[in-house]
Amino acid sequence: MIKKFFILLFPLFLLLQGCSNVLNNTGISTYYTDSNIYFSILQQLKQNPALYNHNHIVPTVYQNNVLIVGQVLEPSQRIEVQQIAQNTPGVNQIYNELEIAGPSTTLTRSSDSWITSKVVGNMMATKNLSARHIKVVTENGIVYLMGTINQEQMNLAISVARHVPGVQKVVNLMNAN
Repeated sequence: MIKKFFILLFPLFLLLQGCSNVLNNTGISTYYTDSNIYFSILQQLKQNPALYNHNHIVPTVYQNNVLIVGQVLEPSQRIEVQQIAQNTPGVNQIYNELEIAGPSTTLTRSSDSWITSKVVGNMMATKNLSARHIKVVTENGIVYLMGTINQEQMNLAISVARHVPGVQKVVNLMNAN
């Protein structure tokens, strides 16, 4: 019974931990700006049903930087999504990692969620690693790391992510401070 309870609540704990970390470390104004950027991009994507409904597009905003992952069917759609992000006020940098391919499966997306949870959990459990400064996104087995930390922390975070089962590749989008 306790094990089932833990299994059900652990992902919620990670989610809440991530939210509190965002507020504590990037500040409320950055969190507010990130939220505005995210919802603006999402709204613009939804206004184009041919783009939004037939592709898998996942924008992530962290510290005013935008990571776009997923799959689009046409190269022109990749460019279109890039332009939407570029035209959104407040964006510092864009990482367009969209693949030209059919949308990923539900099974792949579930695996990606598990990988993200495992990477975050392992980072939180790693001594001398301040995981609260790192945003983890997984798409199709590729783990993307965003944030601003020192070089030693960055190297440790990359190492932790690489050793999680199911990780195909780690893409470092972090900045050293």
